[in-house]
Amino acid sequence: MKSLNKRIGILGGTFNPIHNAHIAMAQSAIKNANLDKVLLLVANNPPHKNLKESVKASDRMRMAQLAAADYPKISICDIEFGIQGKSYAVKSLDAIRKKYTNAKLFYIVGGDTLESMPYWYESGKIFSYVSIVCIRRCKNNSENGVAQYIEKKYGTSVQIIEDKVPDISSTVIRENIRKGLPIDNFVPASVAHYIYENHLYMIRNSKEIVKL
Repeated sequence: MKSLNKRIGILGGTFNPIHNAHIAMAQSAIKNANLDKVLLLVANNPPHKNLKESVKASDRMRMAQLAAADYPKISICDIEFGIQGKSYAVKSLDAIRKKYTNAKLFYIVGGDTLESMPYWYESGKIFSYVSIVCIRRCKNNSENGVAQYIEKKYGTSVQIIEDKVPDISSTVIRENIRKGLPIDNFVPASVAHYIYENHLYMIRNSKEIVKL
């Protein structure tokens, strides 16, 4: 697929479930980094998380599709589901580069993720593939030092954006569902409806709780 001169952002995650902060980060990156589109890269078999849960990958994918439906510049990327073994970022990005030839790629992260990126598997290759867009969700100047380190060592650019992104956690959403608490302010209405309709993240019975 040719994407001549396109500026494509990539926001990866397990999206378990996807929530309003994910969409806000994508929108912020589109606006502030002048991106043509953002791909929500749905994780299949992430090396850093053990997805012991009742929720299928297809459910996480469908929720991401529902969340992105109202945003023309945000789309879903399922490329990790065609990769064998652990879904290391470098493998996913290599596959995306082959699909979107001639496009300039931007990897979208939060401040905490930026700090860990130099320690990722084959981080040197990752930084050679993409520029970094970091959405700083709280006033923490530590990202500046990490950005300078990455730029100096790897020669890639790091854009730090300060934007008002909701402080939402997928873990808290899952806990609210188990406790019967509302999640309407955390996820798009279509995602909330899908969760309730399919009984996702809920207690199976009084003695058995789904491990998330």
